[in-house]
Amino acid sequence: GEGRGVTAQSLGLTDRRGECIYSACPHYRRCFIERSVRAGRNAAIVIANHALVLHQAAVDQALGVATTSEEEAAPGGLRRIVFDEGHHLFDAADSGFSALLSGREMAELPGVDTAAVLRVAAGYAEQAHSAARKTQTSEWIGLALQQRALVLAQMGQFSTSARYFNDAVSLWRDTGDRYALGTTLGARAEKLHEKQNRRAEARNDYLAALESFSGIGARNDAAQMQHRLSVNLARDGLTAAAVMFGKLAVNTVQSMRTDMTTLERNSQRAFMALKTATYRHLADLLITEGRLSEAQQVLGMLKEEDFSISYCAMPAKPRAARRPATTPRS
Repeated sequence: GEGRGVTAQSLGLTDRRGECIYSACPHYRRCFIERSVRAGRNAAIVIANHALVLHQAAVDQALGVATTSEEEAAPGGLRRIVFDEGHHLFDAADSGFSALLSGREMAELPGVDTAAVLRVAAGYAEQAHSAARKTQTSEWIGLALQQRALVLAQMGQFSTSARYFNDAVSLWRDTGDRYALGTTLGARAEKLHEKQNRRAEARNDYLAALESFSGIGARNDAAQMQHRLSVNLARDGLTAAAVMFGKLAVNTVQSMRTDMTTLERNSQRAFMALKTATYRHLADLLITEGRLSEAQQVLGMLKEEDFSISYCAMPAKPRAARRPATTPRS
């Protein structure tokens, strides 16, 4: 069935570089990635790729060489290492013992001159764009255009940013890459139009992105666009339309719940943690409108999700998820 192809990545649960905060995260003890790492430290034999072995070596270097019998006997120590495909070892060592920060990540560091970092990031984005054009590869050129547009928008150079965003959108339309088109339209709406309070133009981009994502069955991305549309409309006082798109967003998430039985519990919890804002935003809109019974229904679905994941055994077959009713008023 449809649920067989569901993965953590397809539901937006991937950990992109720079997002993980390790033991500072409230889900650290339940995280399946961290649990696997901890289990490996106590294993007699570990079969791993070069990156994991070199990462452990970097951790050992930071902790220092074992000097006592207790430290020597501690779990996680490397006794014998056998490498296959040794010619990849040098690149893995470079990655394991170094750090690469993007301009955006550098700008978030305390005490850093944000304007200077953004200028450097803009320079690198320009170089990447130039290199991509030489390859004549549409995918690389489109990604480079979008990166330049994002950096320039963050610098406040909105007119130049708009030009690169427009070029990227035209390229994706020419190549027929609907996912990349939706991603770029959503970024242009959020990072360019919304920052200039041009919410009508942002809505047009969100709607176009929603059409692209819906056309290829990218439900997680479609739900995100529906939620952003609801927030956008609410800011302009268009509450009825905001409620409609809020309900569509919740309906999309609810439809994804029927596939979640194929995922482990940690992934299910992480999924709902990401989607809580979608439910609460809709509930707040309904409360503002005095539609308390509908708001209670939405919050009930959120609590039902939490309860079924945290305390009840998941059924063998996915059960139909409840969805908020679309009333004649909305």
